[in-house]
Amino acid sequence: MVYSPVFGVNDQYIALQWLFDVVRRAGSTDSEKIIMAWEGTSYNMPWGKVTMRACDHQILTPYKAALIVKDNEFFSFPYTGKPVVIPEEEVTVPPSQTGNVRCK
Repeated sequence: MVYSPVFGVNDQYIALQWLFDVVRRAGSTDSEKIIMAWEGTSYNMPWGKVTMRACDHQILTPYKAALIVKDNEFFSFPYTGKPVVIPEEEVTVPPSQTGNVRCK
């Protein structure tokens, strides 16, 4: 049986897939080339599109939230309930409010 990583481990695994994609597109592991290839690009994650904001390198992503529930269909112990996805526009600090001089 094959098990998928859970919780944050899964998110990090997928984030690394994005990094590997950027390295492939940059054609190099040189940090400056990776930065140039990554800024402003997006990647499709299981929970939606994620974008690297160019001016401050913040990840723009929908936010996932869920309650821990005692009764669930998978386990006999408390586990996450049905998640709610909050659109990135509702959870992202606008560039003009970051205090970063590169974000105007």
